[in-house]
Amino acid sequence: MQYQQIRNLHNIMISTYYGQNQQKLNDIKLLIDKTNLSKEDKNEEKLLVDGWIESLKKEPKSFDMELRNKLKDKIFSHPNLDKNTITLYCNFMVFYDLDSNKIIAKKIIQQYKDSDNVDIKIAILAIISNILAIAIEKNQIEDIQLFIDTADEIPTLPELFFYKNTIFFFKNLIIYKQTKQNNSLINCKNAINTIINLDMKSYGDKIHKFLNKHTK
Repeated sequence: MQYQQIRNLHNIMISTYYGQNQQKLNDIKLLIDKTNLSKEDKNEEKLLVDGWIESLKKEPKSFDMELRNKLKDKIFSHPNLDKNTITLYCNFMVFYDLDSNKIIAKKIIQQYKDSDNVDIKIAILAIISNILAIAIEKNQIEDIQLFIDTADEIPTLPELFFYKNTIFFFKNLIIYKQTKQNNSLINCKNAINTIINLDMKSYGDKIHKFLNKHTK
């Protein structure tokens, strides 16, 4: 029962995050208080909410470095990169620099590249998506082919479609930046339309702004 409650909370956090709604993220803390989770579990879930809110910040002056470091320490206080640790890392990759993310991501891919677990596949695809986004943002799109190839090697399943579509967008944006091929730009726009048509308008609008920013 507690496992299902935590899973439901995580699903709510993720959907609210993609809706870019900080107030609704704050409201999740009220939901956490109403659960029958232990005090320790409630504090853990509230820490995750704070992490999601922190990850929405864009201005370095507003960053809560104590919170960021607390989450980074929590991720790697685990002796092994198990599924829960990978999911936690995936959610807060923005707190690491690109080189650190590449090292960590390569380690995770090497450890789980042959896994048939769908949740692991989702986590790996989400990590790759974040790597590509950060690389584009930092204008450091070299040495990322391994991540693109890894994503391409994972068969598309219904549960993975959103992540594969997002990677399709970033991959084509990288190709466009390198070659200026108009077809790649069209692919990016088609991927955005898919996101919007799947009733994720806020996230689709965010990705559209990202496209405009990096195709000027």
